[in-house]
Amino acid sequence: MRTILDKAGRILIPIEIWEKLRLKPGTVFKVAIVGDKIELEQELSKVQYSRAGESSAM
Repeated sequence: MRTILDKAGRILIPIEIWEKLRLKPGTVFKVAIVGDKIELEQELSKVQYSRAGESSAM
């Protein structure tokens, strides 16, 4: 797949990747340089546990 960097420095992630990874608007990514490549890693939401044992995403 190919994509283009726009004038604002944004890269469009193709819809096939959105669907496969179940991404949604507002998804947060960690960005790193690895050698001569750019690496994106989805930052998963942290889960907080209450005293009653119920969980809720942050």
